[in-house]
Amino acid sequence: NKFASALFFATYRVTKILGLLIFKKNIFNRLYVHANTYLYTNTDLYLHIWEGLESNDADLEKFKMSKVKIISWFVGDDIRYYPVAIKEFNVENKYFLELSKLPIYSPMRKLRMHEKYSDAIFSVPDQSSLALRPYFHLRVPLDVTQYTYKNTHNDVPVIIHIPSAPLLKGTAVFEKIISELREEGYVFKFKSVIDIPNTEVRKLLSNADILLDELYMHGPGMLGFEAMASGCCVVVKYLESSPEFFRPPVVSVNVNNVKEKLKELIINKILRETLIEKGKKFVDEHNDVASVCKLIINKLGKTEYDYYPTYFREKFEPAEDEDPRKINELTELVQDCPWYRQYVPDGSRKELVF
Repeated sequence: NKFASALFFATYRVTKILGLLIFKKNIFNRLYVHANTYLYTNTDLYLHIWEGLESNDADLEKFKMSKVKIISWFVGDDIRYYPVAIKEFNVENKYFLELSKLPIYSPMRKLRMHEKYSDAIFSVPDQSSLALRPYFHLRVPLDVTQYTYKNTHNDVPVIIHIPSAPLLKGTAVFEKIISELREEGYVFKFKSVIDIPNTEVRKLLSNADILLDELYMHGPGMLGFEAMASGCCVVVKYLESSPEFFRPPVVSVNVNNVKEKLKELIINKILRETLIEKGKKFVDEHNDVASVCKLIINKLGKTEYDYYPTYFREKFEPAEDEDPRKINELTELVQDCPWYRQYVPDGSRKELVF
C-alpha cells in the first residue's frame, strides 16, 4: 500500500545516510543489498536517469530478471563522447574535447547495457553518436505552473544570455555580435549573467524578449524550453534534420548567420511576438510533465522509432589510442538482441566487427 511504500523509501534513505555516518561498512553493505533486493522485486517500471542502484548498470539485468519494465532516459554526458559527437556534427569548438575525461569505453559500455536490457530508450542525436539501437525522442519535462508567462510587447527588445558554460555555449560570439549591432545603431537592451539560481533565471526570462541560447550543440534544451514557457523567443542552434513532430518555434542559427537573424528579431516586433506566442503553445502541448509521462508509457512496446542511428555502424573510426577489440567486445553485448540483426547490417571495417 502507499503507506508501506512511503515508509520503505524513507527508511531506505535514512539507512543510506546512517550507513555512511555510523554503521560499519559490512553492516551497511548488507542493509543496502537487502534494500536493493526489495526494489528489484517490488517495482513495476524503472526509469533510469544518469545513475542506477549499482555500478556499471548491473541493476539493469536484475530488474529485467524480475520482469520490470525499464525506461532509459539519457540526458547528455551520461552517454555522449565528445570527440565522436563533434566529428559527426562538424562542431568547431575545441573546448568540448576537454570534457572527455573518461575513455570511450565508459559511455559506450553504459549505452550498450541499456541497449541490451531497456524496453525503451529516450535520447537525442548529438548525445547518441555511439548508438546502435533505434530510440525515441527525449522531451524535456517542465512543470509549466512554475513559470510566469509574459509577452512584454516591448518596442525596445530585452535580450538575455545565461550560459551554464560560456566557452561551450558561444558566449564570445554572442557578445561580439551584440557589440557590433550596438555600433551599427540598433536599439536594444542586453544582459549576460552566469551562476545565478533558477528562481532568478525565471524572473529574467519573464521580463525579456529574446534568449541567446547556444551555438554549437543542438537545442533547445532545458533553458530554451524554460524561456518559451516564460515568454521569450529563443535563438539557438537547431538540428534541421529533426523528425517532423519536433519543430519548436525557435530561430535556428549557427556561427555564420546568427548576426543577421538576431538583427531581424531586433527590428521586427511582430516576428518576436509571433514566436513568443508559438513558443508558449509548444511547451504547453509538448513539455508539460503530464504529457511527457504519458508519452513514455505509450512508447512501451512500440517498434516505430523516432531515430535510427547509423553513424557508429557506418562512419565511426577508433582513435589511435582506442582498442578495436575492446569496442568489439562491447558490440558483442547486444548482438543477440532481436533488434540488432534488424537494424545493424553484418560486416566489418577499420577492425570493427558487426
